[in-house]
Amino acid sequence: MSSPKDLAQVEHVDPDKMTFDEVERPAAREANDREHTLTLRDALRLYPKAIAFSLLFSTAIIMEGYDLSLLGSFYGYDAFKQKFGNEVDSNGNPIVSADWQTYIQVGGMCGQIIGLYINGWVSDAFGYKKTMLASQVLMIGLIFFPFFAPNLEVLLAGNILLGLPWGIFQTLTLAYASDVAPVVLRPYLTAYVNLCWVIGQLIGAGVLRGFSTMGGDWSYRIPFALQWAWPPFIMLGTLFAPESPW
Repeated sequence: MSSPKDLAQVEHVDPDKMTFDEVERPAAREANDREHTLTLRDALRLYPKAIAFSLLFSTAIIMEGYDLSLLGSFYGYDAFKQKFGNEVDSNGNPIVSADWQTYIQVGGMCGQIIGLYINGWVSDAFGYKKTMLASQVLMIGLIFFPFFAPNLEVLLAGNILLGLPWGIFQTLTLAYASDVAPVVLRPYLTAYVNLCWVIGQLIGAGVLRGFSTMGGDWSYRIPFALQWAWPPFIMLGTLFAPESPW
């Protein structure tokens, strides 16, 4: 049988001498178990801010879907062909050659690949919020390239550079949705990111249809200019968004 002295030593625990595992591990296990047993209804009720800010970040993909839908459609615009056409068709009308269409498309893809890799390092070093804000500022500046482009070379350069923030958005939005949302909501919020591509393309199709009959350079410049409407809204919301807990 233990002596009273031994009992006193067992019953007394100095909080200052407890290890991190002794204090944090039980609480972390309890929080993890609670999150995995959370129902969808309870998650919607308990995490409205996480849902709202995840949807806000996903708006960057709507913007990107809109942006990427523009240039490929402008090759059929008469005003665009008059401005940038470098060949003539069998009827003597100016067109943008297939080679240049490929260069511009592949240039944007190359920029996106670089952006995809950059995001992993930048978001880890500076956080999701600062990365999103910096990328939106970059977008605002780079939109001037296609808007004021005097030739195909500038369009190509602009598309390559715009690919950098486009690539960042593709990975940042998914990672943010996974980090801030509880397990039960992650499938829905990450699936919504993919839905945003379609939403952006639908918006782009509507804008392109509306300006397809408009003459002059503004028939393609206004759709380019509408890209400036997205970043201020996203940046404003990002300022109030929580940073990832991870």
